[in-house]
Amino acid sequence: MRLWRGAGSRKRRNAVLARIPGPAPLAPADRQVDGRIGLCRDILSYQPPAERQGRSRTMGIAMTMHEFLEDSHVRYDVAKHNRTGSSAMTARVSHIPGREMAKGVVLKWDDSYLLAVVPASRQVDLGKVGAIVGDKVVLASEEETAALFPDCEEGAVPVFGAPYRIACMIDDELDTDEDVYFEGGDHRTLVHVSAKGFEQLMYGMPRAQISR
Repeated sequence: MRLWRGAGSRKRRNAVLARIPGPAPLAPADRQVDGRIGLCRDILSYQPPAERQGRSRTMGIAMTMHEFLEDSHVRYDVAKHNRTGSSAMTARVSHIPGREMAKGVVLKWDDSYLLAVVPASRQVDLGKVGAIVGDKVVLASEEETAALFPDCEEGAVPVFGAPYRIACMIDDELDTDEDVYFEGGDHRTLVHVSAKGFEQLMYGMPRAQISR
């Protein structure tokens, strides 16, 4: 599975993503961003430290996600809950507003993939995403999604694209004013970060109205 077909295709996608409305935040010096497309160089360059490779999970969090949180120096809390079947159910059993619970949805765009991050209480609007990227997008299959996130349980899609080298887009409806919650790579682990921490983790990622 390739993120891009080649230099020409990459330029085309970059040009499309550059049209996403709204100003992109300025990235800190140690996290460069290519123009306004918001696709951090992390997507193509982030690599877990070699000495930590080979382990799949720590504290219930998928190792790739755990490494990304640690390497980003973002404080986070982890809580366990009864197994659930979806992010929306996790929000309910954890008494968290659905708009504060982020979930990842993998979309297939040509031969590439795009991670849409939306509130657990809403659904990705494929038409809106397609209008933004200027091409048809569809939901990735369960098999494709599982292959993209090998250290996560089936159906427990991460909300971070960078550590998995996947382009990412965030929905404007996600409430990031105070607290943000997301699953840790299985259906029993809830991770909490502050709004500031979430913004740091998602620095430079494009935002748009992509849910319904």
